Amino acid sequence: MRWDELQRPDEAIGFAKKAMRLDPNYGAWVVFFLGNSYFFLRRYDDAIVAYHDAIKRLPDYLPAHTQLTATYAELGRDREARAEAAEVIRLNPALCCTSDSDTA
Repeated sequence: MRWDELQRPDEAIGFAKKAMRLDPNYGAWVVFFLGNSYFFLRRYDDAIVAYHDAIKRLPDYLPAHTQLTATYAELGRDREARAEAAEVIRLNPALCCTSDSDTA
Protein backbone atom coordinates (compact mmCIF):
# COMPACT_ATOMS: atom_id res chain seq x y z
CA MET A 1 0.00 0.00 0.00
CA ARG A 2 1.30 3.43 -0.89
CA TRP A 3 1.41 6.15 1.74
CA ASP A 4 -1.01 8.36 -0.15
CA GLU A 5 -3.50 5.50 -0.39
CA LEU A 6 -3.80 5.36 3.39
CA GLN A 7 -6.27 8.23 3.15
CA ARG A 8 -4.46 9.63 6.17
CA PRO A 9 -2.16 12.23 4.67
CA ASP A 10 -1.03 13.49 8.09
CA GLU A 11 0.25 10.01 8.88
CA ALA A 12 1.83 9.73 5.45
CA ILE A 13 3.75 12.96 6.09
CA GLY A 14 5.19 11.40 9.22
CA PHE A 15 6.25 8.27 7.31
CA ALA A 16 7.89 10.29 4.56
CA LYS A 17 9.74 12.58 6.96
CA LYS A 18 10.98 9.58 8.93
CA ALA A 19 12.24 7.93 5.73
CA MET A 20 14.01 11.17 4.82
CA ARG A 21 15.65 11.36 8.25
CA LEU A 22 16.79 7.75 8.13
CA ASP A 23 18.23 8.01 4.64
CA PRO A 24 19.48 11.46 3.61
CA ASN A 25 19.90 10.07 0.08
CA TYR A 26 16.17 9.32 -0.16
CA GLY A 27 14.73 8.87 -3.61
CA ALA A 28 12.57 11.30 -5.50
CA TRP A 29 9.55 9.05 -4.95
CA VAL A 30 9.72 9.60 -1.16
CA VAL A 31 9.49 13.36 -1.40
CA PHE A 32 6.93 13.03 -4.22
CA PHE A 33 4.61 11.17 -1.86
CA LEU A 34 5.29 13.83 0.76
CA GLY A 35 4.19 16.42 -1.79
CA ASN A 36 1.05 14.43 -2.56
CA SER A 37 0.17 14.31 1.12
CA TYR A 38 0.57 18.08 1.38
CA PHE A 39 -1.52 18.50 -1.77
CA PHE A 40 -4.34 16.37 -0.32
CA LEU A 41 -4.28 18.58 2.78
CA ARG A 42 -4.35 21.69 0.57
CA ARG A 43 -0.95 22.71 1.90
CA TYR A 44 0.02 23.78 -1.58
CA ASP A 45 3.12 25.81 -0.72
CA ASP A 46 4.58 22.80 1.11
CA ALA A 47 3.63 20.57 -1.83
CA ILE A 48 5.49 22.86 -4.23
CA VAL A 49 8.64 22.66 -2.11
CA ALA A 50 8.39 18.86 -2.00
CA TYR A 51 7.81 18.49 -5.74
CA HIS A 52 10.78 20.77 -6.46
CA ASP A 53 12.91 18.59 -4.19
CA ALA A 54 11.79 15.49 -6.09
CA ILE A 55 12.65 17.18 -9.40
CA LYS A 56 16.04 18.27 -8.06
CA ARG A 57 16.78 14.65 -7.17
CA LEU A 58 15.46 13.25 -10.46
CA PRO A 59 15.01 16.04 -13.04
CA ASP A 60 12.92 14.02 -15.50
CA TYR A 61 10.57 12.55 -12.87
CA LEU A 62 7.29 12.96 -14.74
CA PRO A 63 4.91 12.40 -11.77
CA ALA A 64 6.49 15.29 -9.85
CA HIS A 65 6.24 17.61 -12.86
CA THR A 66 2.61 16.59 -13.39
CA GLN A 67 1.64 17.20 -9.77
CA LEU A 68 3.56 20.48 -9.71
CA THR A 69 1.51 21.58 -12.73
CA ALA A 70 -1.71 20.70 -10.89
CA THR A 71 -0.57 22.50 -7.74
CA TYR A 72 0.26 25.70 -9.59
CA ALA A 73 -3.11 25.50 -11.38
CA GLU A 74 -4.91 24.98 -8.07
CA LEU A 75 -3.30 28.17 -6.76
CA GLY A 76 -4.20 30.13 -9.89
CA ARG A 77 -0.53 30.52 -10.77
CA ASP A 78 -1.29 30.09 -14.46
CA ARG A 79 2.06 31.20 -15.88
CA GLU A 80 3.94 28.68 -13.74
CA ALA A 81 1.34 25.97 -14.45
CA ARG A 82 1.73 26.49 -18.20
CA ALA A 83 5.53 26.38 -17.96
CA GLU A 84 5.38 23.15 -15.97
CA ALA A 85 2.82 21.68 -18.38
CA ALA A 86 5.25 22.40 -21.21
CA GLU A 87 7.90 20.47 -19.28
CA VAL A 88 5.47 17.54 -18.86
CA ILE A 89 4.92 17.50 -22.63
CA ARG A 90 8.66 17.73 -23.26
CA LEU A 91 9.17 14.69 -21.05
CA ASN A 92 6.32 12.75 -22.61
CA PRO A 93 5.20 14.15 -25.99
CA ALA A 94 2.45 11.53 -26.16
CA LEU A 95 0.60 13.58 -23.53
CA CYS A 96 0.35 16.48 -25.92
CA CYS A 97 -2.86 17.65 -27.40
CA THR A 98 -4.58 15.46 -29.93
CA SER A 99 -7.37 16.49 -32.20
CA ASP A 100 -10.62 14.56 -32.41
CA SER A 101 -9.55 13.30 -35.82
CA ASP A 102 -6.46 11.70 -34.24
CA THR A 103 -8.56 9.56 -31.91
CA ALA A 104 -11.29 8.54 -34.34
